[in-house]
Amino acid sequence: MSELYCIGCGSKIQSEDKFKAGYVPASKMKENSEDLVCHRCFRLRHYNEIIPSTVSQDDYYEILSSIGQEDALVVKIIDLFDIEGSMMPELAKLTNHQELIILLNKRDLLPKSINNQKLLHRMQKVFSENNLKPSKVFVMSAKKKQSIDEIVDYLEEHQKNRNIYIVGASNVGKSTFINALIHSLTDVKNEVITVSHQAGTTQNVIEIPFLEKAIIDTPGLINPNQFLAYVDQKAMKLMIPKKEIKPRVYQLEANQTLFFGGLVELTYVKGESNSFACYVNQLLPIHRTKTSNVERLKEIHQEDDFFTPSTIDGKMKTYTMQVRGKEELVLPGLGFISIKEKATIQVTLDERITPVLREKLIG
Repeated sequence: MSELYCIGCGSKIQSEDKFKAGYVPASKMKENSEDLVCHRCFRLRHYNEIIPSTVSQDDYYEILSSIGQEDALVVKIIDLFDIEGSMMPELAKLTNHQELIILLNKRDLLPKSINNQKLLHRMQKVFSENNLKPSKVFVMSAKKKQSIDEIVDYLEEHQKNRNIYIVGASNVGKSTFINALIHSLTDVKNEVITVSHQAGTTQNVIEIPFLEKAIIDTPGLINPNQFLAYVDQKAMKLMIPKKEIKPRVYQLEANQTLFFGGLVELTYVKGESNSFACYVNQLLPIHRTKTSNVERLKEIHQEDDFFTPSTIDGKMKTYTMQVRGKEELVLPGLGFISIKEKATIQVTLDERITPVLREKLIG
């Protein structure tokens, strides 16, 4: 019997170990062999139940490195809501500097007032800092199918008898994008590739015929400097936005602290009255208090869920940062905070995650 692969995540189908990728009960393998969906994808699609990924980071790098062994067209997807968390500065080296197209995804999450040309201009600096040299850049939304037809036309014109590889970090929207492509090219209406907010949904490469060659969806690279790598499914629902972000703006004085669930403490240490515009999911709780009340607040709520969500097995670390004014504090995987004036701040969060200050992207 020939080898079978899950049409949702690309895992090789097997019925020996239900805890490994590609598991399908033996009784089901005789049914619809060409449209088999593994147990993990089935639970994700029908019950939104997360079964942890079993693919290692080394496997991800091996798959990406294999791209460099052929003449290929690489399409990298970046999450506009989590730019720093979805960067892969080693991509060019891993893929042997193949031609690169960049898709700036999830445009629908950013305010409509942002000018796309200004956004593209500011992203050029980000590309340079991360050793990315794209031949073409698109601003798009896979979920809303924005710019999909334009991207399809471009890929058709520039494929030139090459395989097209879709790459990117986990949760940037690769599978959503490919599903949108399939819907654009065919009469298929249902979701073909499994889509979820769990890191590592795509277990192996998935090939979709496209003109002379194929479009190939690769696994997501799990970024260790990102909150999504260390939270449970319940926390993800509070953290990952599904619609346009409306900033929550706080006017802070020195010695005031903002709590973002139990994930981040942001303390305004020094400066004049200042504006902090928080671009995070609306479901994520934010609490403001005087810095002098922080320890008392923690003691009162240590037995309840006041500070949820929080990371799993995370030790906290504090960073002191100097804001020059009109900068954004990036919390990878969680969002960003636009700070209007000069300030000294302290950011306390999981020691596995590093906060970043960047030039203001919005406004």
